[in-house]
Amino acid sequence: MTGAAADRFGIKSRGYLKAGYAADITVFDYAVIRDNNTRQYTDRRPSGIEHVFINGAQVLNYGLANNEILAGQVL
Repeated sequence: MTGAAADRFGIKSRGYLKAGYAADITVFDYAVIRDNNTRQYTDRRPSGIEHVFINGAQVLNYGLANNEILAGQVL
């Protein structure tokens, strides 16, 4: 999923778990992952996403975001 997006947009060294690439990883519980947004409420967090790493830095730990870590960049 992320590899195809990186390839399509020409983003080098991202999108794959490969030596020398940026480590962007989302760890989720397949049994409970769910999008909680609706057309009326679009600011709800998803269920089941437990950990997120951007450039190898953990920015989400058991659902709690660490807003002090600025590991990525907005494209």
